[in-house]
Amino acid sequence: MQDGTETCHCRTINEEMLQRITVNVINRAHRMSMDAVGRVAECVDEALNESLLEQAAAIDEKIKTLQIELIGYRADSPDADRIGTEILTLRDEKENILSQSTLQAQRTNEIRELASFFEGLSGPVITFDESYVRRLFSRITIFDEKVVFSFKDGKEVTIKE
Repeated sequence: MQDGTETCHCRTINEEMLQRITVNVINRAHRMSMDAVGRVAECVDEALNESLLEQAAAIDEKIKTLQIELIGYRADSPDADRIGTEILTLRDEKENILSQSTLQAQRTNEIRELASFFEGLSGPVITFDESYVRRLFSRITIFDEKVVFSFKDGKEVTIKE
């Protein structure tokens, strides 16, 4: 910063105040029993993931059926082109489903980590600990009128100053 704080328009917040707010957010999340909420969310995520894998298996079956059907056509047949296009579309659809499944698994893991963290706390957090921030939050965004804490599992807590 060459011109000093007079020309810098970045948002700032007093570090001690931010640390106090952070401790309050962690304690609020602990009181809300995020471990219980996490278990429910984890079950929902696992059910969704299972559904996605079932959809991928159903697409595999459709692809196999179409491949068998394709064998009966000559390469220059319009039906062969139609079936080939349908197979490619189904493969793309399956790839999207598997990507969703991977994201669901990642989210479930993040929920497990948060639940584990909160289960390990013996009581309210008294002092600021940077390692807690790293374990719990994906981002802390400071606005003029509020601070938004984004937990790694996607939940957000907004604190108005």
